[in-house]
Amino acid sequence: MISLLGFFAAALSTCSLVPQVVRSIRTRSTGDLAWAYLLAMVTGAFAWLGYGIALADPAVISANAVSAVLSTAILITKLRGHRTAPGPVPVELPVAEPSQ
Repeated sequence: MISLLGFFAAALSTCSLVPQVVRSIRTRSTGDLAWAYLLAMVTGAFAWLGYGIALADPAVISANAVSAVLSTAILITKLRGHRTAPGPVPVELPVAEPSQ
């Protein structure tokens, strides 16, 4: 039962990164994400992965392997310089003809 709780907690924590990864890649925007956050997230995920491997704990290993990949994807997107979302598409408004 404890293992199920571990896998459940790991799945929720790991899946919380998915919307951010999708948004970052789709919009190519990571300007709102702090460098310190991203570096801490990536480093923490790899540290937890090492910890899980040392304990041979499948829940910790699986969750943090996926978290490391997802957070690294966000970091790579930021490193590529896609810091701002594309601007709005310009719309040309019709100009009224002067009356004669």
